[in-house]
Amino acid sequence: MAQQEHFNQIMELTEQLHEQIETYWHQFSSFDTWQFWVNLFLVILPLIILYFAIDRTRIFEILFYGLSVHMLWNYSSNYLESETLFVTVYFTTPLLPYAFSMVASALPVAFMLLYQYCTNRGKNFYIYVILLSAFFALLFAPLETMIGLTYLGEGFNYFYIFLIDIVIAIGAYWLVQILIKSRDRAISKT
Repeated sequence: MAQQEHFNQIMELTEQLHEQIETYWHQFSSFDTWQFWVNLFLVILPLIILYFAIDRTRIFEILFYGLSVHMLWNYSSNYLESETLFVTVYFTTPLLPYAFSMVASALPVAFMLLYQYCTNRGKNFYIYVILLSAFFALLFAPLETMIGLTYLGEGFNYFYIFLIDIVIAIGAYWLVQILIKSRDRAISKT
């Protein structure tokens, strides 16, 4: 098969897949389902909590940490879904990643508030990350699967989600710490 023919076939299949996803969303995941409202709640409530709880003196640092968590989880979620390892069955909209409610709001906000708490109070961030990751991966994710909001693929388990949570939270933390050190060095040179 020639390159252009192969590419055209991929485009046709992508269009068919998009149509199927939209049809699925309208039939099983749109405004008239409780799953839609749970997903919307998981988007809006954390953002409201963040608005009132964020330390405004460090807002850019904390938001950058949350953005890093969001991006890393979004990439991870896209991979897990493409490999059908951990798939969100009901989603807020077919236009955004399926796990949007978790990777754009619930997870980043929870880890942002944890980051803020630990750094403001001198707590051991790594221990708290393990605890929050255990909550999300070993309690919340199984609950989501039990009520049918997510699908766990064969060969994948919640312990992997736990490890991914830890790696993402700590990776984002290190990224922020590198940027803070870089900023401080630049300021000290002036």
